[in-house]
Amino acid sequence: MPLRDRDTVKKEFEDIINTLSYSKDRGTIFSDWLEVAAISLRQLPFNAGELPKDDTYQELEQQYLNLVGRYSREELNQFAKLTALTVEGIHAHPGDFLGEICSSLELTNERAGQFFTPFTVSTAMAKMMMGDIAQQVRDKGIITISDPASGAGGTLIAAAYEVTNQNIDPRSHVQFHATDVSRNCFNMTYIQLSLMDLQAVVQHGNTLSMEMWETRKTPQMMLFDDWLEKSQANDRSTQMVNQMRGFLSQLEADPAASSQKQSEQNPVDVNKPQAVKADVVFDPEQLSLFDSNQYQQE
Repeated sequence: MPLRDRDTVKKEFEDIINTLSYSKDRGTIFSDWLEVAAISLRQLPFNAGELPKDDTYQELEQQYLNLVGRYSREELNQFAKLTALTVEGIHAHPGDFLGEICSSLELTNERAGQFFTPFTVSTAMAKMMMGDIAQQVRDKGIITISDPASGAGGTLIAAAYEVTNQNIDPRSHVQFHATDVSRNCFNMTYIQLSLMDLQAVVQHGNTLSMEMWETRKTPQMMLFDDWLEKSQANDRSTQMVNQMRGFLSQLEADPAASSQKQSEQNPVDVNKPQAVKADVVFDPEQLSLFDSNQYQQE
């Protein structure tokens, strides 16, 4: 079934919000849906058994239950429809779907100076600032793109499309870092980057004061970190085995000479207490594509 045009999807989304507002104001409904959708996305790899459930999982599950407890089953069904419409809207046409929805519903905090950058402007900025992505990937393997005031994530979405336009897969070669002081913006950015299958670290915080209240990785980022950790462990084990094999091969080739050479280099004084010294000290290099934590701080 072909995707509908973006305006049709947006109108249906807005109609559902307006219908639900008979009992609560639109701002509360939109914010609660954002929280529910963002938590649901974050929990996906844990519920699928791809990652072990941690303390954060349990905390977010409780937040989720507290939120959904405020709504009836029918209202929660409408929440599910909003999520489905967001998936459709994001893939119907490149753009900042949730940012446009938020503006259309007049839910931006204009008194606090909250205005979302038009996606056409974000696209132009990406084209001017991104440079030769292929060369950067050849130099670094993976690149990072950061937005200290992400809004709904529109600028990062435009950057991802520019990477794609240069025939590079942003899901494999780019990590995104986003921060915003608005809780709604934190959730909108997280939802949109997650639904685009992008590796990202999204923070709810104040970039100017350096206060950070919550940091959340997209499912793709969590899975990548898990793969990287296991890959590094395997590399270290392989290097240790190779070093041991090399040492044993040297002993098998000429065990007497090896023993005599060691004795000549380290003559034993029988009258002096001897310290125990290991034959092999394993001190491997860190084998990794890059340091994930370092990228998250840049």
